[in-house]
Amino acid sequence: MTRQPALGAPRSSHPLGWTGAALAVVLVGGCGGPSPEAGRPQAAPGPRASLIDHANADEDGPVEPGPEAASEVSQAPAGGAEPGVRGAAPAAAAGAASEAEARIVWTCTRETFPILLPLAEASGASYVSDPAGPYLLVVGDSGNRGQYVELDPETGAVVATGHLPLGHGASDDLEGLSVRGEVVYGITSAGWMRHWRRRPGRDGDERYQLVRGPYPIAPRVALGLDLRCDSARDINCARNYEGLCLRDPTDDSAACAGFAVSKADGALYCLSFDGRGDLEVTRRGNRPVGTIAVAAGDTLTGCHFAPDAATGQGVGRVPDVVWVGSNASAANRVFTVSGWQNPARARVDTVGALGTGFDEALAVGPGGRLYRFSDTSSATSLADKFVCR
Repeated sequence: MTRQPALGAPRSSHPLGWTGAALAVVLVGGCGGPSPEAGRPQAAPGPRASLIDHANADEDGPVEPGPEAASEVSQAPAGGAEPGVRGAAPAAAAGAASEAEARIVWTCTRETFPILLPLAEASGASYVSDPAGPYLLVVGDSGNRGQYVELDPETGAVVATGHLPLGHGASDDLEGLSVRGEVVYGITSAGWMRHWRRRPGRDGDERYQLVRGPYPIAPRVALGLDLRCDSARDINCARNYEGLCLRDPTDDSAACAGFAVSKADGALYCLSFDGRGDLEVTRRGNRPVGTIAVAAGDTLTGCHFAPDAATGQGVGRVPDVVWVGSNASAANRVFTVSGWQNPARARVDTVGALGTGFDEALAVGPGGRLYRFSDTSSATSLADKFVCR
């Protein structure tokens, strides 16, 4: 579990408790639509990049742009500031910024969706474009033994419930989920990965089969930066991964297969597949590359690619960006990262403050449908649905 008190206030300060406080937000002021901040670019907490800088320090002089990135790390501030570009011509940087400039204005409206879900401590989510019908897969974090729910993305109706098989050797602190092809990937806060396959003809605990893992996504230390915890059973340490997003397997044009969200750094860590089909932090030698700073440390939660943008549908209306969520410590803001295909030139922009309670998971469906899930420290979780265009 990785919750933090919002804005430094004790969780118990509300007379109704955390769940009651969150419901009060929905019932009193939240049902009519999103926060007034939604749809307007806003200043966000600046990136805490000292650890990333340390890991990517250019000790041997300028890094020549390679096929995987034009530089080791992108410091891409939120709120519309031009990202720093190292190893790229100013004209190319200006072109990348101009392309991203047209993608920063979003208008989001709240849609009817169930307020409470029968899932404890929602922490990871993914929209799944299944041929038999799309669904949302949401999972709880530590102490809940891989509890999951499948939801109808239109109505929020529960399709299935159960527990994901976890195997042996790693904690149940599942913090990020992403579906790529027919495989469900899940990451723990410690940096251990699992792969599952869904078996639609089965229900409950038999619905998913563990097919790989748990395994670490990196060596423990790279240039003094802990890319994972010492032990697979640890939680909330090292980079403290809070989210996972993988791009469509038919799109091989980008260096990164996806990203792992580091809560410790407020950054996205580029992931790639090794020769065995395992995910790992992309590195050059012992140095992580393709890292994108998004927001302040201790605030980020999940990330997601838009499924229709990945397949080329809705071009012009649904830009090919990475959606990134934050928790209540950053007002549940949602960001988009454009130009993620070349992390050195990525741009981070603020969509708005979207969510209820203490959001810890995010999913994105076709047509800019945004889902947010909040941990209530109880047997139920809060859910919100928005349409952003």
